[in-house]
Amino acid sequence: MIFDDNSPTTLRQQSFRNRGRYRIRVSCYVVQAAGRPAWLKIYATNFKVRRLLGYFDLPAEGKREVELTV
Repeated sequence: MIFDDNSPTTLRQQSFRNRGRYRIRVSCYVVQAAGRPAWLKIYATNFKVRRLLGYFDLPAEGKREVELTV
C-alpha cells in the first residue's frame, strides 16, 4: 500500500535486454482516498532521462486494470 505525496515511487524495477514492443499491465486498487479519485503515472527511465509512458485516472474506490504497449 502506498500513501503518496505526489513524488515518484518505484514499485518494481524491470530491465529489458532486447529492443521491441512490450505490453505492460497493472492492477490498481484505490483505498482510503476519502472519496477522491486518484491517478497512476508509469515512467521508463535509465536514471538520466525519464519518459512518461502513461497517465491513468483511477476510481475513488475499487479496482482498475490498465494496460499499455510501449
